Amino acid sequence: MSTIDPVQRERDPAGAARRRTVRTALMLACALIAGYGMSVDADFPGSSISFGAGEPWAVLKSLLLLAGLTATMLLIGVIVRLPEQPGPRGEPTFILGSALLAVTAGLLIGTFLPSSFREFADTDLSDARTNVRVTCAFLVIVAVALFGWAILRSRRRQHTAQLRKTGRRVSAEVTEVHDTGFTTNNAPRVRLTVRFTDATGTNRYVRRHLSVSRFDRPGVGDRIPLWYDPNDPGNEKKIVVGTQSAR
Repeated sequence: MSTIDPVQRERDPAGAARRRTVRTALMLACALIAGYGMSVDADFPGSSISFGAGEPWAVLKSLLLLAGLTATMLLIGVIVRLPEQPGPRGEPTFILGSALLAVTAGLLIGTFLPSSFREFADTDLSDARTNVRVTCAFLVIVAVALFGWAILRSRRRQHTAQLRKTGRRVSAEVTEVHDTGFTTNNAPRVRLTVRFTDATGTNRYVRRHLSVSRFDRPGVGDRIPLWYDPNDPGNEKKIVVGTQSAR
């Protein structure tokens, strides 16, 4: 029997950082392997080809593609459930972008290596490989977009945390609840409209899309916490709406 509290061990920042580093390294390795397997598409001219056991290296590449992608997706699911890491690197989109870059790297590397098909060993594959490299460029653009979204999300989180610390907290009244039909981690996504009174006595309205608990969903007339910048109460970007209702 262990004498170390497993909950404390899981929440230990140093231990969580080590686990994230190891699993991220494994994810990138699997994604690189999957990308190299995907480069089987650059090993022959034309748009399609069938092959069997007579082309063992092509079969191996296909297996690397399937196994690498499966392992990558499983590891992504593990990493995003580790204790949250501050900054953009803790965002799921950053993890997806990193995996996509690794896949792209493996795919690009494969376009510079000899064909896995003996039949095309002496064939000019420059056109097919150019097309694959263009695909790699597109994937890089997608990865950069994911990184940009991660940075934006991280800044929003930091902005929200700062407002919760320095802003003025008031009790806002819910005036409208609209179910969007979407859920996030089993939490319904709703559109809330709330009314609050600032320090000057002015009634203000703000609308937000929020994920709320199924068991404590705000309703019209409920009051929920809200933080705003007292120096700029009319700026909706400087307003944070909570989700905990008080009936």
